Parts: sequence; structure tokens; C-alpha cells
Amino acid sequence: MRVSLCLALSLLSGCFLFGRSGGGGPCADDALDCRDGDALQVDEVCEDETALLLELGDGDGRFRPLAPGEPPEEIQGAQGGSHMVLGVGIDNPRESHLAFEVNVVLTQGEGEEAFMPGDRTAVYDADLVEFDQGRAELLNFVLIPDGWFAGEPRQIDVTVRDACGRTGTLTHTIEP
Repeated sequence: MRVSLCLALSLLSGCFLFGRSGGGGPCADDALDCRDGDALQVDEVCEDETALLLELGDGDGRFRPLAPGEPPEEIQGAQGGSHMVLGVGIDNPRESHLAFEVNVVLTQGEGEEAFMPGDRTAVYDADLVEFDQGRAELLNFVLIPDGWFAGEPRQIDVTVRDACGRTGTLTHTIEP
């Protein structure tokens, strides 16, 4: 009986694994509740082929750009897990095509020793995009790394495609 009670309490407390204030978990911070979103609908007649101009930042409710080499904030959960809430700024969006597919890949280490502790693709429809004065911001993109350790070279690769079919990429390197 005692073991069953302990197991039940452990399972119930699992929802607090990543939460900041004792509840909700990382998906409560995510723009899409940790879902991928609907498939990006690309306008086949769009004739703009310019690359998207991207900027990476912390994106927990507002955008704060990351300086070169600066790691994103890692949010530590009560039971030792962590997640990060990223944001992507887009300096040349088309106001008529404000839906975006975002892919973020975390890499750690170098050469043959490198591994990928995180990878996520999500689609932001226009309702989720912050747009002001010609700039779009994709906020509240939660990524849960599976091992992301300071002391080794780390890299964040971001690829964004818009509803016009244009793409942009950036690589953010974090040295040990």
C-alpha cells in the first residue's frame, strides 16, 4: 500500500518536473502547448525569393536578442529538468504572409563527438506572430534539451520558412 501511494504521488508530481513556479510544466510556456501546429500553407504564386533575415533571442513573452556567444536562458525545474524559451526575430517579413515554420536544432560537441540534444519544428500561424513596424517575432518556442552542458562547444541552428516559401537560416555558436 505504501509503495502504491509513493508511486502515485511520484506520477502526480511529474507534471511539476519542468515548471518554474511549481506547476504547468514547459508546455504552459509554449506558444503551441508543445504541439507542432498545422502544416504551413505556402502561397505558390508568391514571387518574392529574398532570404529571411533572422535574429535569435530569448522569447519568454517578449523578445530579447542574444549577444554573439551568449547562451539562451535555461529554466530549471524543481526536479532537475530544464527547458529554454526561444524567440526568433524576422526583420523582413511580408505582412501578407505572416505564417512561419520554425526548426531549431541544438548541437553539442565537435566533429565525430558531436550529438544533437534537441530538435523541434513548429508552425506559427499569423495569430501567433507578433508584428510591429515591419518586424515579426515568433515568441514562446519551448525546446527541452536532452543534455545541454556548459563546458563544451554548443550550437543552435535555426531555419525559418514563411508562407511565401522564403527561407532564412542562422547559426548561433556558444563557446565553452
